[in-house]
Amino acid sequence: MVFLESLPLTPVRLEADVMTPHYAPYYKDIKSVKPPADWYDPVPIPFLTVAPGQRFLFAVLPRRLSSQAHVEDARRALAEALANLGVGAKTAVGYGRFEATPASDASATVSPPAESQPHHNVGDVVTAIRIEDPKGRGRLWFQADDGFGGVVTRGEAPPVEPGQTLQLQVAAVLGTQGYNFSLPLQKQSTSQSRKASSRPSK
Repeated sequence: MVFLESLPLTPVRLEADVMTPHYAPYYKDIKSVKPPADWYDPVPIPFLTVAPGQRFLFAVLPRRLSSQAHVEDARRALAEALANLGVGAKTAVGYGRFEATPASDASATVSPPAESQPHHNVGDVVTAIRIEDPKGRGRLWFQADDGFGGVVTRGEAPPVEPGQTLQLQVAAVLGTQGYNFSLPLQKQSTSQSRKASSRPSK
């Protein structure tokens, strides 16, 4: 059997999560001299996760024509593994688990759903999360709650770390390409007044 790479059917929406190890000295101690104890400081570690409800397409092909009869068995085994074992990191705590979506035919599975269009309009203020630039250009990229993202083209976005959120205003809707964002008017005026006050007087 040939197991193809899975593909998202819509722009993937990410969410911020956090884990808090309480026994960092114990985990770092190779010789295990330090016991896991309550007096160690917890260390919160934020990270990004794929939000629940995202749809992915998995495909199985026969390697030989004679194996075509076993495709359904392989598909069933794959679906069971995705549901019970999961894929990726932290599967022991529930991440990476999938549920099969019934479809009447192959085209219904492949076709993107109707919600693959941006939900917000120009002027809407949204809570956007900072994620890595999907095109790898190092830009400050923000993703809205509908899974579509973009950069701040009006005003100067503060330097936030990946996983942090920011209130942004939709400056333009670019169809399936996402958005252009701007800072909300109040933040823009505050930023401009700071720049004006920092200019040297003549």
